[in-house]
Amino acid sequence: MDSTNSAATPTHRPGQAKPKIRMTAALLLAIASALPGVNQAQTVTDVASAQSNTGYVPEFTVLNTLGTATPRTTFSVFGSGGYAVFSDAFVGPPFTLKRRAVLTQVGAFVNNCASIVAGVPYCPNTLPFVFQIRRSVNGAPDPTFVVAAAPLTNDRDPLTVSFETASLGNVVLEPGRYFAIIAPQQAIDSGFVLANSIGYAARITPVGIVSPTGSTVDPANRTAVRILARAVGPKPNAAAAQ
Repeated sequence: MDSTNSAATPTHRPGQAKPKIRMTAALLLAIASALPGVNQAQTVTDVASAQSNTGYVPEFTVLNTLGTATPRTTFSVFGSGGYAVFSDAFVGPPFTLKRRAVLTQVGAFVNNCASIVAGVPYCPNTLPFVFQIRRSVNGAPDPTFVVAAAPLTNDRDPLTVSFETASLGNVVLEPGRYFAIIAPQQAIDSGFVLANSIGYAARITPVGIVSPTGSTVDPANRTAVRILARAVGPKPNAAAAQ
């Protein structure tokens, strides 16, 4: 299902009416979710294990739905569209780790300007989006717990869709299925994750959606996301350490 026809989550294109944004009970912090009942991120880090190997450990690609675009590509916001990100809808694709690893880069093509009217942006005091890592529970993002989170970079250009990145290099994730969810830091902020632009379409992937009522999955849509990781050693054996 193409993002321009998605029924699961509103899409956004400049010049169209924006989805109504409701104020939530609490604002999203960089390491916590604004949704009711969501626990603050409580990630168990194992930096010593991540740094235990003195040799170079190469990065590997966990997920890449950029298609023909590269991180240096930019798109005009006009003619671009994708999954809407706002206070009632956090979105992002699933990914699987087959080994213990740290995420060295989590990136996406995004625009975080809430309103553009007649070519003029109206999005003062906007904060960068945040990447949240959530476990997969019954095939959908965990709606109540954020494993880890970090703010994305911000090109501060509301008329451009750029590849923005975050690093979670100090957080060790165990093998398993996760979701990389993009969320606003403030309830007043909104924008979109790029699905398509003039002459461009991101690759198709499932998309997780977290809302105040829970979480769901759109089985086939487009979001331009790339995740890089670096493997780390096995978890230290507590008994052996004693």
